[in-house]
Amino acid sequence: MKRIISFAICMIVVFSVFQMFPTRSLAAASGTCGDDLTWEFNDRNGELTISGTGSMYDYNDSIEIPWFDHLSQIKQITVGDGVTRIGNCAFLWANNLTTALLSDTVVSLGDYAFAKCLSMHTVRIPQRLTSFGTGCFMLCQNLHNFVFPEGTKSVPDKMFSECGAMTYVEMADSIESIGEEAFMDCVSLEKVRIPRNAETIEDNAFAFCSALTTVYLPSSLEKINDDAFWRSTSLAVAYYEGTETEWNEKLDLGNRTSDVLSSLTVKFEYNFGADSCGDYVRWSFDEKTGVLTVYGNGDMYDYFGAYTPWNSFKASIKAVRIEEGVSRVGNYSFSHCNNLSEVYISSTVIEIAESAFYNCKSLRSLEISDGVVEIGSDAFSESGITNLVLPESVKTIGKSAFAFCKSLKTVTLPDGLLKLRIAAFDYCQSLEYTESKGLKYLGSENNPYLALIGSSDPYMTSCEIHPSTKIISGASLKGRQALTSIDIPEGVRYIGGESLSFCNSLESIELPSGVRYIDERTFWHCEKLKSITIPGSVSEIGMGAFYECGALTDVYYDGPESDWKKIAIDNELGFNNSLLNAEIHFMKSRHEHSWDEFPRVITEATYTSEGEAEYTCLICGETKTETIPKMISDIPGDMDNDGDITVKDVLSMRRYIAGLDAVDDEMIPLGDINGDGDLTSKDVLVARRMIAGLE
Repeated sequence: MKRIISFAICMIVVFSVFQMFPTRSLAAASGTCGDDLTWEFNDRNGELTISGTGSMYDYNDSIEIPWFDHLSQIKQITVGDGVTRIGNCAFLWANNLTTALLSDTVVSLGDYAFAKCLSMHTVRIPQRLTSFGTGCFMLCQNLHNFVFPEGTKSVPDKMFSECGAMTYVEMADSIESIGEEAFMDCVSLEKVRIPRNAETIEDNAFAFCSALTTVYLPSSLEKINDDAFWRSTSLAVAYYEGTETEWNEKLDLGNRTSDVLSSLTVKFEYNFGADSCGDYVRWSFDEKTGVLTVYGNGDMYDYFGAYTPWNSFKASIKAVRIEEGVSRVGNYSFSHCNNLSEVYISSTVIEIAESAFYNCKSLRSLEISDGVVEIGSDAFSESGITNLVLPESVKTIGKSAFAFCKSLKTVTLPDGLLKLRIAAFDYCQSLEYTESKGLKYLGSENNPYLALIGSSDPYMTSCEIHPSTKIISGASLKGRQALTSIDIPEGVRYIGGESLSFCNSLESIELPSGVRYIDERTFWHCEKLKSITIPGSVSEIGMGAFYECGALTDVYYDGPESDWKKIAIDNELGFNNSLLNAEIHFMKSRHEHSWDEFPRVITEATYTSEGEAEYTCLICGETKTETIPKMISDIPGDMDNDGDITVKDVLSMRRYIAGLDAVDDEMIPLGDINGDGDLTSKDVLVARRMIAGLE
């Protein structure tokens, strides 16, 4: 595989510098990085801020980067208004950087600007940013999606090479070329839509994309160079906008590309403007009112790029109605509908998928009916919503679902919410919240402290969460490096992703009974964490929840070993090895069990035998079995308790009266048919008459 020489030089210098200067004392925490630009690093929360006006300097090797001494400590980069360009190699090898927030004034990224930022999962791309340098996001292994702003002319060489977590990319129709190795080794990418004006796809652009199954090709394409799809072994279908004649005569395929594409199913004259938007879902648009209606039954399609059926007139859409019968709003369905102001979601919709209404800046009115269970990542990010009321049916709010909603003022969450993922309401600068003891909360109508979303004190040493809190949202206490103790109340059911990451002073923590989910990267880089108590109620532990917790030696699990083995622990890439390599101590329950009122019957009780029932603790899920007593007959004279009165019962009564047999005490009242308080021959006579049908 080809590698650009300048990038190799940068990498070599980085390694050599780390070896020569493993640590530096009295490192500067501020300085200049452009003619009119300054930088400042906050070592408390790991935030690097770039301020001023104009372009950042380019850096030829990492020793020149002014924040080099802090490179491994940077967790977030905030680029202020006025900055227009990020320089070459500016943040190369910032391994612990997770979030990059670029202001609306940034128009250009330099070569390898964010290359090998292994932990970065969130980057805000302003709409004016249309110039990207070679390899600017190369080896960003946690970057999941990317949307190119309209006006971008090319995808440069190696831009996303080896971005292994990338699942979605939307390329603007203004893009004319896709560079060498642009998406090489993007092993999670399943579908790609080549933009409508693209003319060339260069060598190895999608090589080794092992999960890639489908590619959408426009009729504008003139050349696909050698090895463009080399070793993309799952590629099975190509949708081509042009005719079969154009495919054969106009499109120039490199030799090895021709070999790959010859084995595909190619569907010609594919019409992306048809009236279907799901197998059994249709759409209609009223030009006079600007209302787009989606109707039918089942799921909408997911969209991979600008090929939504309404893409050519999305600027005319003012309202969207998802009618009864539709069960899912697909990925990116209405993203970038800049004049969309009203959305109605019917009660049959279960999921609003990833980025469905992303960057709808004019959206003000949002009505979500009771029935929606999940709101996906970035679903309404960067929209213009001002007030949000979510129905009780919503159980999961995805990563950055409402992030960057600058006008969002009030939020009402459902009491039954189970998961509030990373950065769901981050950077909502107008948001009103409830504050208690330095902590910020969003609430429901009944509970203003339902979800912990953040802290106003970055230097806090202890943390007392409100006793009514049920949710600790993603990233809510991230980077509180002085935090040594935290009191999590009973009733909390979810510990969000990154919520306690980089809490470097935290040595031990006890999670209360009732916690069900420990999300991804929750205790990421808690380097001093030695012990943790995990309740038996936990069912899921996300990827990297205990990544880089090298001091973790003891895990106290409130349950038996058999239940520990049932927990779904995501150890992809070994990122939870710290947890699994610690000593697991299995404990007795720390809480008073609350057994369910209606047990599961294992064996029914009868008149002649006992039964068995299983009870489940509503807090931790532990089970116990209890005996169900034999059924007691209510038929007078039924001495053998078989549900009927027969000659056998008369014989039992006579033997009891004669003193030949003992009878269970509870059966004697049944034998006393005449109710005189004793079992006598008079009762035998009545029993015989009952058998004979005389009484």
